[in-house]
Amino acid sequence: MEALKKLFVEFLQAPTQENFLKVRNAVLATEEFDPYTDAIDGVPKMMEAGELEQALEVMKHALFPNLVLSPGAHLNIAFLLHKLGREKDAAFEHHISQLLQEAIEETGDGTEARPYLVTRTSDEYDYLFAHDLEAKGQALAKSPDGTREHDVLTTKDGGQIWFDVTDIRKVLARRMESDGEASE
Repeated sequence: MEALKKLFVEFLQAPTQENFLKVRNAVLATEEFDPYTDAIDGVPKMMEAGELEQALEVMKHALFPNLVLSPGAHLNIAFLLHKLGREKDAAFEHHISQLLQEAIEETGDGTEARPYLVTRTSDEYDYLFAHDLEAKGQALAKSPDGTREHDVLTTKDGGQIWFDVTDIRKVLARRMESDGEASE
């Protein structure tokens, strides 16, 4: 995990596409990575109950490897820090969220020919949130040559935004295979 953290710091220091993709590849290769982790599902209830410090700890604990590249996770951490009066830390987390959003957007243009690369499907909804868009539908599509898989989000205004989820699907297949072997 230390190597992953080092790569992430390198990305923060030099937020290039190359550094972003290095972190992304390291996350995807980590055995513990779960693109659908439920580790933060209890955070909204903690926030409603005013348990902000506890919610912040849960968020921070879930960052590596599962949420480190999630713009939404960093935005939520920024919000919690703001609510706790830690404005400098909140501003830094907000900045990280923006860097990640920009890095995802630099991977493509959201079309079928050049879909955005995401690490989690929640990144797709972070994209919509950042652009004040709302999803009307979602479909899975294969590339014409059958080598890539895409989530296609249709927005309420009728637009379509394409996201490459090939790597996420490979991670899920690897995890299912590993879980199957463990249960034998």
